[in-house]
Amino acid sequence: MPVRLLSLEKSAAESPTDEDLIRRYVEAGEQRAFVTLISRHLPRMRRMLFGLLNGNRDDMQDVEQEILIALCGRLDRFRFDSAFETFLYRFARNKAIDHIRRQARQRRIVEAVGEAFSTSETGDDEWLVEIHGRDSVASILSRLSEEERLLITLKELEGLDIREIAKIMGVAVGTIKSRLHRTRGKIARLAKGEMP
Repeated sequence: MPVRLLSLEKSAAESPTDEDLIRRYVEAGEQRAFVTLISRHLPRMRRMLFGLLNGNRDDMQDVEQEILIALCGRLDRFRFDSAFETFLYRFARNKAIDHIRRQARQRRIVEAVGEAFSTSETGDDEWLVEIHGRDSVASILSRLSEEERLLITLKELEGLDIREIAKIMGVAVGTIKSRLHRTRGKIARLAKGEMP
């Protein structure tokens, strides 16, 4: 009996602390230390993400990957003021909340663009939301350039007028009108499947 107790104490003493693992990863670049550290806390972090993200497995995987990638580059900022576990769960919680906010913002953009097309003067693009639905609108928006998404967001979601958008983007009013017209045309073509 005493031998077994001694072996348990010995194995517990041999197990590196979170602080040891962090220092080995940050100072020596030891990848195995990072894997050991994260695997130690991953089950609890996943349970927390499950609750925050309503059990959506895709969202959980996306956020978990984002957390792990960010931790690789930011672990050197951990100052040992609190337990690593506290740091990790706060960090993971913030990433999950950022993800929820991004999704909400994307939904608002999709709704605003769909609404803009369904109430357009020509009425030609009304089918965009009705036929293809919100997921397709989101997919179409993801295929726009960053500038095109910004333009649509400022006009359709934020409700800014052309002059305000021109000031924000630092171009002439006529250029904004032209780009907005082209972007709306591109969205319509993408929705019809005319562009690869």
